[in-house]
Amino acid sequence: MNTRIVVASAAVVLLAAGCGGNDAGRQPEPPPTGAQPTPGTPGTSSTPITPQPIPPGNATKTPAGGLPRPSQVNGFDASTVAAVVAAVTYRYDTAIDNSPSDAQRRAKPWLAPALAAQLDGGPAAPAGAEWATWVQHRAYTTSTAVDATEDGAPADTATRADRTIAVTMQPVGRDRWRGTPQRYALYITLTRASAKAPWQISQLQVQE
Repeated sequence: MNTRIVVASAAVVLLAAGCGGNDAGRQPEPPPTGAQPTPGTPGTSSTPITPQPIPPGNATKTPAGGLPRPSQVNGFDASTVAAVVAAVTYRYDTAIDNSPSDAQRRAKPWLAPALAAQLDGGPAAPAGAEWATWVQHRAYTTSTAVDATEDGAPADTATRADRTIAVTMQPVGRDRWRGTPQRYALYITLTRASAKAPWQISQLQVQE
């Protein structure tokens, strides 16, 4: 099954600080053995730096490309539920989202309660350099999610199913910019209380 959606992802920002003045290019001399750091010296503080929380985006808006309605998804088909969650998880839109976590929250209708609670209680995924580029282009992404479960995978039981979902993502700017396509493999475990209940995602791992 193919599911076409709107997606984005974030990268980590690495900042490098250079040196100036006449000492450029010199290697710093190591401190004498047993020397104690001087109070106030940069880099010697033991106080941890707490990242500032990222506020949620606009949850009342729909990302470009739309969202599947839970009532339109066959919750009794494990492959369908896995593909929808994989797609929605990557459905980012910088016009309404502040970080990748906003898209992850949109998948909550198909998540098991314990996994959904982690999204509510955990920190937001970092919005890094790649996200900043997308913001400049007012970007969203399109994507396809396909069941790529291999032969020989564990057989489904009445209350557990495992799926591998291949996601291909294409960043698209509203200014006609296009980013490099990205591909991910998602390893998903679905569970349910009984054969009469719909499937829910209880575990999800991503491989780039």
